[in-house]
Amino acid sequence: TAADQAELDVLLWELISRYWEHRERCRICVQSVEACPHLQTAIREVVEWVVARRLLSHAQALRILEDAA
Repeated sequence: TAADQAELDVLLWELISRYWEHRERCRICVQSVEACPHLQTAIREVVEWVVARRLLSHAQALRILEDAA
């Protein structure tokens, strides 16, 4: 939905903004091309939110169709 997309936009904005700030300051990130465990967790959380939100929105849409029938 449009609301889901707006929420995702906020999450991505925060993730990307904080990602670069963190990489410049984190000892692990500065020394490696890979993201540290903290960044990996943040990225995983956003991805999991997207999947869960899509599943929930799909379920809600199906429920609306069933109720209307």
